[in-house]
Amino acid sequence: MSTSSKITVEITDVTPELATHFLEKSTVNRPLEDTLAQTYAKLMKEEEWLLNGKTIVFDEDGFMRNGLHRCHACIAAGTPFPSVVISGPSRDAFSNLSSKN
Repeated sequence: MSTSSKITVEITDVTPELATHFLEKSTVNRPLEDTLAQTYAKLMKEEEWLLNGKTIVFDEDGFMRNGLHRCHACIAAGTPFPSVVISGPSRDAFSNLSSKN
């Protein structure tokens, strides 16, 4: 088990352009649930989405491991949203997570 990963945490306004870039790095996510993404998009479009502690996470190899639905929602809504963005956890750290978490 590696503990040498350098993890960074920041709060970012994710724009549709940035969300598109993030999705280019999303090859290991679960399948997209369109209904969920559309629900998020509606909240974002109506400016009701608040910074809520849910994270967008990129592993040590730069692959997005969490944030798929929020990024699709941002693009559909055409508006930015605030998010905590974490980069750097070891890819091994995701082996104990299920899509239910």
